[in-house]
Amino acid sequence: MSTNSYSEVCPKCGGHLLVNHDNRPYDRTSGECLNCGFVYYSKEDQMELNELNELRADYDMKPLKKLPVINLD
Repeated sequence: MSTNSYSEVCPKCGGHLLVNHDNRPYDRTSGECLNCGFVYYSKEDQMELNELNELRADYDMKPLKKLPVINLD
C-alpha cells in the first residue's frame, strides 16, 4: 500500500487539516482537522437498484431486475 500524508487548510475553519491518501489497493482519502474536528473519508458503498437503473438509463442500457451482489470488504 502506498500512503501519502500531508496537511492542508481546513475548508470549514481555516485550521490545520491532516490528510492521508492511500492509493493501493483502492484510492482512499481521509482528513481530520486539529482545530474544529471536521473529518471526512472515502467510503465504499453500493447504489440502490433504482439509482443504478437510472444511471444505466442515461447510457441506454437495459434496467436490472436485481442488484448484483458485490463484496465491500
